[in-house]
Amino acid sequence: MNDTKWDLVIIGGGFTGLSLAHQALKDQLKCLIVEKEESLGGLAGSFSFKNGIEVEKYYHHWFKSDRAALDLIEQLDLSNKMIFKETHTSLLYKGTNWRLTKPTDVLKFSELKFFDRLRLGALLVRARMLKEATEIENESAINWLVRLGGKEVYRIVWQPLLEGKFGKYASTLSAVWIWKKLQLRGGSRNLKGEEKLIYFDGGFRTLISEWEKSLLASGCHIRKNMEIVRIEVSHEKEVSLQDSEGNLLKARKIVFTADTHSLSKLVSSYNDAEIAKWKASLEDIVYLGNICLVLQNRSKMSNSYWTNINDPGFPFVGVIEHTNLDQAKNYSDCHIVFLSQYLSHNHENWSLTDKEYFQMATRKLREAFPIFSTDDVLDYKIHRTKFAQPLMSLGYREKIPLSETPFVNLYLCTMAQIYPEDRGTNYAIEYANNFYRRLIKIEK
Repeated sequence: MNDTKWDLVIIGGGFTGLSLAHQALKDQLKCLIVEKEESLGGLAGSFSFKNGIEVEKYYHHWFKSDRAALDLIEQLDLSNKMIFKETHTSLLYKGTNWRLTKPTDVLKFSELKFFDRLRLGALLVRARMLKEATEIENESAINWLVRLGGKEVYRIVWQPLLEGKFGKYASTLSAVWIWKKLQLRGGSRNLKGEEKLIYFDGGFRTLISEWEKSLLASGCHIRKNMEIVRIEVSHEKEVSLQDSEGNLLKARKIVFTADTHSLSKLVSSYNDAEIAKWKASLEDIVYLGNICLVLQNRSKMSNSYWTNINDPGFPFVGVIEHTNLDQAKNYSDCHIVFLSQYLSHNHENWSLTDKEYFQMATRKLREAFPIFSTDDVLDYKIHRTKFAQPLMSLGYREKIPLSETPFVNLYLCTMAQIYPEDRGTNYAIEYANNFYRRLIKIEK
């Protein structure tokens, strides 16, 4: 492949990279995806437990408003594989599990005074009514939540969630992030407040497998277990890529879809003033890491798909019981649970072995769910990434790196640029589609 000059080389085989290739092949471009892992999908990739049961490495679902994902599935002629499931969200506080799915559930949450319950409900309504991020871009999430809901609502409902996910960064989080979360969640509910989420029959692994087959049949080239180790720049500032096998890849256009810090490292030897300023902008993006423990259990723990734990000291964003979204019969009647911890890059938990992390996590889980026992665990797997989510801090719009780079044929298309929406598979598809139409479409 050394002598091949591609129309488009895509670095990264996650949903962004796959979507770019999907668009490029419609224009009959000579396209190559380079993926460092052994399989495609990125953070939506899957793994197998010891008994062969497969599931995603990290929890995933779609909302009814996730039009880009649903359109893609239609294009792949897989619409019959979509599963629409009414799900329940709950909040565990002081040992009691409160259902918080419908508006009437909010009124029953007696841990808040009645007036505060009304303020919480009004906050959720106002979040759905707000249409533009510009009104709150310079306001912190904490200030916005207190202003709309009051201090007591913030203390009981929001503070444990923000501090549990963002830790030391909670005070710098923009109100835009929590607003979009509330708006998206509200948009998945019908007039009665019932929530329906969407999953893919056979799991995301089946979708990615079918998508890969479609790309290959359309002429795409895919190289897995292959990492780009260096970017070489000509005097005309045209980029070539060196992969881990020593191949030099040349392309009319190259798109990098991974985290911005990794791109900065690939051009570490080029330090003129323009490039130095650009690299600094890439490194200015703060990322949260994630450690996700996936449990394969004999029995279920609750009837909720998503349980937020609002008691102090619980290190996870929530308990996501996947088999309350997809059916346990699809996993040999086992029950799949995700425990997801977001953490900074210098957090002490990165140094824990898998066994130590499992012991810590299941101890905390027993405190929240006395019904749970480690004897119930058939198997577990831990996944770690230091680039799970860009921190949408105050003034984030000004930090978003440009798609164009100082190099004539190198572009950036990554989750750090998705704004004001949060990262996720639907927005990866949507952003990649818009990016391709705007910058990458090549006339043959």
